Amino acid sequence: MGNIALTMKYTILLKPVRIILSLAAITVVLLIVQLDSSILFKTLSVAVVLLLAVQLNEDEILELQAALELCRMVAETAQVYIQHTTLDGTVIYMNKFAEEVSGYSRDEIIGKNFLDIFVPPEYRDVVLADMGMGMTGGILRNREAPLMTKDGEMRIMLWSGAGALNHEGHLIGLVVSGIDITDLKKVQNALQESESRYRSLADNTLVPIYIVKNQKIIFANKSGQELLGYTLEELEEMNPLDTVHPDDRLKLDEYTQRGLRGEDLPERFPIRIIRKNGEIRDVEIWAVRTAMEGEDAVLVNIIDTTEIKRYQNALRESEVKYKTLVDHSLTPIFIVQDNKFVFANRSAEEISGYTAEEARHVDFWHLVHPDDRKIMIERAARRLRGEPEPERYEYRMLTKHGETRTVEIWATLISYEGKPAIMANVIDITERKQAEEQRLLAERELAEHKRQLYREAILALTGNKLEVVEPEQAYEAVKDAKLKVNIDTPKDVSLARHLIRELAVNNGMTGDRLESYILAVGEATVNAVKHGESGVVYSDISDGKIYTGVIDNGPGMDTFVLTRAALQQGFSTKPSLGLGYSFILSGSDYVMLATSKTGTAVVMWKSLEKAPEPSPIDLSRLPDAW
Repeated sequence: MGNIALTMKYTILLKPVRIILSLAAITVVLLIVQLDSSILFKTLSVAVVLLLAVQLNEDEILELQAALELCRMVAETAQVYIQHTTLDGTVIYMNKFAEEVSGYSRDEIIGKNFLDIFVPPEYRDVVLADMGMGMTGGILRNREAPLMTKDGEMRIMLWSGAGALNHEGHLIGLVVSGIDITDLKKVQNALQESESRYRSLADNTLVPIYIVKNQKIIFANKSGQELLGYTLEELEEMNPLDTVHPDDRLKLDEYTQRGLRGEDLPERFPIRIIRKNGEIRDVEIWAVRTAMEGEDAVLVNIIDTTEIKRYQNALRESEVKYKTLVDHSLTPIFIVQDNKFVFANRSAEEISGYTAEEARHVDFWHLVHPDDRKIMIERAARRLRGEPEPERYEYRMLTKHGETRTVEIWATLISYEGKPAIMANVIDITERKQAEEQRLLAERELAEHKRQLYREAILALTGNKLEVVEPEQAYEAVKDAKLKVNIDTPKDVSLARHLIRELAVNNGMTGDRLESYILAVGEATVNAVKHGESGVVYSDISDGKIYTGVIDNGPGMDTFVLTRAALQQGFSTKPSLGLGYSFILSGSDYVMLATSKTGTAVVMWKSLEKAPEPSPIDLSRLPDAW
């Protein structure tokens, strides 16, 4: 506040009031203005007494009072944050607008260090450096830094400041003024394509301030002079309406008269001004009725909105073009923010069944099939956190009318009106998926039909000797066998064959019949160990027959090569298989074969008594494809 008084004295006060103060009077003024604002005005009468004591005449006292009143009025009514601190940062004055911006009353702040209250920790070093500049006689201009309010909100301020001197010229503190540019920064974010130009505008603009009395501009700060292009001396000789566009003068005069009559005025009033060089600028004004030396006056703050309006117009034109393009796109496009639709084009309306307005009131997840919601919610959460996530995937959509549609979505994380959102392009693939499912079903049915034909062919060509069955059928045939041997090594194979030989001999099987059956068993067990790595051998006597089952866990053969494996001597899917299934068939009366990706089962039956030899199999009858 002390520096404000000095600045005002040397820049504007001495000219209109022509006061020449004695050294004693200056000392008294400086002592008063450094007091708390409430004390300042209470002690004004004391100042008058002291001034009388140094033999000032009554006119000089009145002029001094007017000067103090002007200082108070400018500081207290200015729409600029003003703060006076000691050298260590202790607040000794803040104006009314500073209270409004910060949320703190003066009683809460006076006497406390502003660094601890207003400055976020990460900006403390920067602010200290700026204070150091002020303490060394430097002047801060257009320094952007945040201010932490009482409710925890971060306000972006544009600061200017300088050192405050006492009557002896000694540095006693710092005076800073700040402009709240938070709203301007929001506009900057909305106009990202013009970020550099807008930042330059915001960083180099202070709010112009004018005081108008009796149709005259009696005060204009530096920014106010720069905006209009006139010096203060030139402005003092002009009617304020001379700086206003002719088409807006009547409107502004009516606005001013309403303010002087005490009527409520809009916070922002748009007009056009004419600079000294003839340039027309769009501005918004704030006008506050006040009193100056007992007469009505108006304090005016101005924001230059020319560039902003230009960008807004450009943005509106761009938005119209974009909306036309998106609305007529055949691809459904929508934007989801906070789980709500904030945008949907016409194609999105058609596929969902909702109008854009209806969609705004619908939770996005209501349009996702319940079985797909969990994974969709997880994907959206990861995408909003910036984590890697596939841009393209499928899900099932529920329409307004309860229909399920399968869609393919391209999802992208964007910023929409300053907040994270997800923009999605959607393609309806319901018919394509249905066609694919029908094709796969047909292919499975055809494959199964072919396998059944091959099974029947094998059975017929082997004289009903070899039947291809499902694995469950093979296991069911041997599960009750009394003999069970695990085979993992050649030694286990030899043991299994020995036990089966004993079982056959003890039940009357002899001669060539015995040897051919044991050879068939050996072929099956060796295959199980070689290619299945391990297996289980089952054997028992039932209804005058001996049966042996060999079940392994190795990869089985496809149905379409079984004919060659069973009928072609020496055929194998691997060279090491030897003579293959031809030995198994020749040594058995009946063979049950089950093969799959998870294993192979061979069950061999042979009568204990000699039976007539079957007719030989003509391998030449097999088609070449087999």
